[in-house]
Amino acid sequence: MDCPGGYVIPALDMARSVYAKGLKTIVQTGDGCHSSCSLIFLAGNERVANGVLGVHQISGSDDPSVTQTVISEIYRELVQFNTPSYLVSRMLRTPPDDIYIFSPEELEQNSINVRAGDGSEIPHLLAVETWMRKDWLVGVS
Repeated sequence: MDCPGGYVIPALDMARSVYAKGLKTIVQTGDGCHSSCSLIFLAGNERVANGVLGVHQISGSDDPSVTQTVISEIYRELVQFNTPSYLVSRMLRTPPDDIYIFSPEELEQNSINVRAGDGSEIPHLLAVETWMRKDWLVGVS
């Protein structure tokens, strides 16, 4: 996966599909998965970030009610994806105009990377299109 982020609703839809199909996700060395891309990455039943994984708060709406609704939807999906609370905490504490980049040690020590029982490399099975380049909440009704 190599994407700077984009719309949150399509990213959640893609993440649900990845999760439902039991796909593996990977950020290859030299690639970066930021913002809404991380939601898709976290949906992988096996997931490994050898590249850069970055998260932050959502942005794009002046309506606190809409923002809260979307945050609750994101949270519900992240729980279903077995996302570590460490990552969720970092996401919610990082301002939308900033990005929190996880170190390789954080990815391993906090169970963000999840591998098959044998620890083998995961092949790159899912590419995220870079059309997801807009603010997270743009287009939310």
